[in-house]
Amino acid sequence: RPATPTLWNAWENGTSASAMDIAGTNPPDGSASLQISPQPRSWGWGIALNLKETDLSTDASADLSAFANGTLNFQVRSTYPGLIEVGIYTGRGADQSGVDAYILLASGQYGYVNDGNWHQVSIPVSAILAAAPKVDLSKVTSPFVIADRYARTGKAQGSGIVSKIEVDAIHWAR
Repeated sequence: RPATPTLWNAWENGTSASAMDIAGTNPPDGSASLQISPQPRSWGWGIALNLKETDLSTDASADLSAFANGTLNFQVRSTYPGLIEVGIYTGRGADQSGVDAYILLASGQYGYVNDGNWHQVSIPVSAILAAAPKVDLSKVTSPFVIADRYARTGKAQGSGIVSKIEVDAIHWAR
């Protein structure tokens, strides 16, 4: 779990999704989970868990190189249809060092099932690295990203899917 503060950042200046803690959902880890509410644009939506410095105004990064042979883990509950994208972001867009590393995740892969029940998902970091060989694990700025870019997931532009996704217990393991 991140050692620095975190902040959820939806793409398109925060307009493509929102995230809020919700209680009473009986998540596997604690008494509240995070509910992601897509607010899709014509291309889809996306949201990232960003690492921040203590003042929350400055981006931070973490060296996760020791996890190269590990897994990205989270609990998920949703009925979101079709494929989604899950992964990480390294570097920074401001200096053009940023690299997206997302895999397409279908129901039945790595523990993900979109049947409305809680499921443990464990994605090998090696699968994420295979999606973007230029990723630098020593400069991870978003250790968890979830999205649905329709062109990548095979959905029609303007699909407008708003099914909520709950996530919990996001962590990396060796």
